[in-house]
Amino acid sequence: MNKLFKTYFFIKVFYIFFGVYIFSRFSALGDSDRYTSSEAEFTLDSLINRTSLIDLIAGTITRIFITPLASHLFFCILSFYGLYFCLKRARLNKVAMLGVILMLSLPDFAMWTSISGKESFNVFTTSIIMGGLFDVLYGKKLTNVVIIVLCIILSLLVRPHYSVGLISLFSFVLFTQKIALNAKGMLILNIFTVACFAFLVYTIALPFINEGGFVDIAQAYFIGFDDAGASRNANFWVTNSDYFSKMFSGSWIALIGPTFNESLNRPIYFPFFFESLLFVGYLLYYLLLSIIFQFKIKRLSQYFLIMLFYVIILTAIMHYPFGVFNSGSALRYRSAFYHIFIILPVFMYHYLKARKLAIKAI
Repeated sequence: MNKLFKTYFFIKVFYIFFGVYIFSRFSALGDSDRYTSSEAEFTLDSLINRTSLIDLIAGTITRIFITPLASHLFFCILSFYGLYFCLKRARLNKVAMLGVILMLSLPDFAMWTSISGKESFNVFTTSIIMGGLFDVLYGKKLTNVVIIVLCIILSLLVRPHYSVGLISLFSFVLFTQKIALNAKGMLILNIFTVACFAFLVYTIALPFINEGGFVDIAQAYFIGFDDAGASRNANFWVTNSDYFSKMFSGSWIALIGPTFNESLNRPIYFPFFFESLLFVGYLLYYLLLSIIFQFKIKRLSQYFLIMLFYVIILTAIMHYPFGVFNSGSALRYRSAFYHIFIILPVFMYHYLKARKLAIKAI
């Protein structure tokens, strides 16, 4: 296993140079260049503003070591350590671990999480949270409470919409484990949580979207400026209700990135299109394996349902407005939660098999 992780580390280092010296010739590296050239000084704002925080970290490292490569290496090590911390606690067999590492080595994810940026930072924080989640599920005492709490706070600061699902799952598991809820108690808690979520959507999110606020903000982010770089139909949402009526198709488009038709028009997109198909296929494969296994043993895990709804479905919906207008941004932003969609379903399948007699089923 250690040899596998060492190989993966060098793969990520390779992608620093690939991104800086090759990919950057064809496309901008997001905000990475701005982060590494930042002259930001420490202020209170840098502790509460996600962009200022990354500006401070990346800019300071670049100034100290006189090269942006040092900053990229720092973020590369940061994301690698998070993944290492998480996977060492996942208790996967060698074949499953190799499959996960191969998926994490695909160019889009490996590159965006090996250079300075919010994506690398979020991979670190959410991977630490996942590592804590795995320990709790296997009944191991948490020994890294301070760093896990810090990572939860930083995740909510840097990429809250891509972290809230995982944090909800972790909180639910921790709560049910601590008070030893039985299956019926967990079901009641599940229903209560869903009811609270539905209430918040109905009273806060729904009026905001219906009034056009959210649609206007999302469209302006990618369409309203000359440099926004919208690469898809700017009229995907014509009316406010389109946000809901097109949610399913839009979520798939945002998750995949370049579509087949877009790849036909721009063949350079085809590698990313096929990579996305592999990503989605891998995700669905392990979700299906878990569902089939649970039907075989006639026990449906509530932890699995929470993972499916709050982590997979909710995160995909959160990603939908940020990826539907721009295929490049869809891929870059996706890298902030790609590892969650790869690691968590694989872990859940092997966890269910290992603990099938202890599954708190519906």
